[in-house]
Amino acid sequence: MAGDIVAIVGENGSGKTTLLNILNGTYLPSKGQSFFNGVNVKEYRESDLYSQTTIVSQQFAKYKMTILDNIEIGDAFNHNENKAEMHFKNFCKFDGINLQTKLGIEFNGKDLSGGQWQRLAIARGFYKNSNLVFLDEPTSAIDPIEENKVYLAFAKLLKGKTGCIVTHRLGSIKLANKIIVMDKGEIIEMGTHKELLAKQGAYHHMWKSQSDLFL
Repeated sequence: MAGDIVAIVGENGSGKTTLLNILNGTYLPSKGQSFFNGVNVKEYRESDLYSQTTIVSQQFAKYKMTILDNIEIGDAFNHNENKAEMHFKNFCKFDGINLQTKLGIEFNGKDLSGGQWQRLAIARGFYKNSNLVFLDEPTSAIDPIEENKVYLAFAKLLKGKTGCIVTHRLGSIKLANKIIVMDKGEIIEMGTHKELLAKQGAYHHMWKSQSDLFL
């Protein structure tokens, strides 16, 4: 529902990304049905479905263009430099770099770290005005301290939208209204952060294991 943020968590290979791709229409389910706005996704044209959704993947592209072009390509028919500047400030606070900075050392431009490229990909994803936003391991190249700041920006920008976040790092997903726990291609738990901790099941074990790394 609008305003909800759903997190899909689990160990590597548990089926998180596959479920996300079924939800966003990239894959059609081999069994059962998937619905978007109450309509079976099989009834949609791909262009109509994708026009209403945004996907930020961990396999992000590195466009050797200006920062501005990198962000605006997320919605290539909508030129809005003020909007691009807002998302640049939300996610891409890079020293000595602005919207007009050219990227790509092949073209005498700046090079970015993996985490910086990922931040730029997130800004590009949010530049598109979609009501349904899918984030697949969106902070995998970002350190845990900065990751929390990124998730706070997610929470702000997802207000009034529906967000679906896939991650195996649990530190910042308490913002989610609902958490789905995957294992071997199946949903094994579902609930809020507090509810799942109280169950002391798979989610509790994952949370404790990751928490212990930082204590």
